Amino acid sequence: MMKNSKKSNAMLLISVLIIVIGIFMPGMFGLSALAMRALFFTVAILLLLVTETLHIGIVALLMVVLQPVLGLTGSFAESVSNFNTPIFFFQISAFVIAGAVQESNLSKRILKFLLLKFGKTTRGAITAILLATALLSTVIANLPALILFYGISLDFLAMFDDAEDRRQTGKSICIGLIYAALCGGVCTVVGNMNPMIASANLAAAGTSISFLQWMIVGTPVGVLLFPLMLLILFKTFPPVEIEAEKRERFIQSIQVEAEMGFQERWVTIIIILMVIFWLLGSKFPFFNTMHVSICGATLMLLPCFRIMDWGTANRYIGWAAILLTCAFVSMAAVFTSTGLTEWILTLMNHVLPADANMILVLIVLGVITVLTLLLISNGPALVTIFAPSIIGLASARGINPAYLMIPLSMFMAFTVLLPIDSISLVTYASGTYEMKDELKAGVPFAVCGILLISVVTVIMMKIVGF
Repeated sequence: MMKNSKKSNAMLLISVLIIVIGIFMPGMFGLSALAMRALFFTVAILLLLVTETLHIGIVALLMVVLQPVLGLTGSFAESVSNFNTPIFFFQISAFVIAGAVQESNLSKRILKFLLLKFGKTTRGAITAILLATALLSTVIANLPALILFYGISLDFLAMFDDAEDRRQTGKSICIGLIYAALCGGVCTVVGNMNPMIASANLAAAGTSISFLQWMIVGTPVGVLLFPLMLLILFKTFPPVEIEAEKRERFIQSIQVEAEMGFQERWVTIIIILMVIFWLLGSKFPFFNTMHVSICGATLMLLPCFRIMDWGTANRYIGWAAILLTCAFVSMAAVFTSTGLTEWILTLMNHVLPADANMILVLIVLGVITVLTLLLISNGPALVTIFAPSIIGLASARGINPAYLMIPLSMFMAFTVLLPIDSISLVTYASGTYEMKDELKAGVPFAVCGILLISVVTVIMMKIVGF
């Protein structure tokens, strides 16, 4: 929330005025009066989010309760029905699984293994931490995965006696955590909320994508992005080398038993079973990706496995983030019913080249997406809003919607230019880097990422058979 109460009150007043103006706006620019009202309401909501005038949980609730008041839906029941989606339960499962990995010490075991392999230098130790983050981001959402290793990263930085050395190294590791979570998150449909929302929209449009198909397309992108990220990161912010004795002491400070304990074994077994069932989903639709995730999280809460109880799990669940994502899903339904989706589709038809090569189309889409993220830093929200228009655009051009939706969900993860989204803000709180630092590394990473995604996804989707 904004620290300056005067600024906070001013932003709240401006948002209210925007909503009031929207109520009295006539139809224009090809939009009906109701569509204009929905557009102005969305602008007001985004202003509240970007300026942090209100807590995101409060904003999420306002998005739902004000829809019937403004006449955007016929009733509160309709607004809530749009809000209540399987994505709500999937997000809960992602946070629960992350909590189980943390409580069982599985995350520490993975990290210590990688540190023993790569931690002979400061760069090697940072690579190990980032690789552990990326690996876990493939099976749990990227935000919980980043949080798991953020605390350990701060412990690593605490070894530097000189403040400037600590700050210089902190730039590479704290910004690197954001990029690493992104690299792992694009590999699978469960890596972050963007692909899950994209997959749900594709399924609703009649195009189903299995976990295996998404993994075949996404994994090469993540695997190629990771070394590219390290190259840009270490070139932009070279970490300071630390004494071997301190580095060794840090590795040994990560306490794990020689043998896996009862909890750790069961968490590992459940995650392996989840991956197996996700893969089987390509042949047996019964093994729905979201359903499997929720079942796995539920198993981890059962008393017989002694992993954690609901009270412990509740500490890991980001309820505000979950409410916000579902609120935007509800707003996406309003966009469709008021004609805003069709209007956005028309604009995109003008911007994206009609007869251009698919790679060029994706590059243009990637640039538009990354720039839009500077204004609206919530990837899942933008995927939700853009999805109907992108699917409509693909259908109008006679191509499989997956050709646009899969890359779109990856582009939406590139909130790497400024620390203004929920993932970046976690590490920005460390104070080791400034906004200009993330921009310095983020621009080349975003440019290379857009080009890489555009080329690799087209090649891999042809292999998959889309």
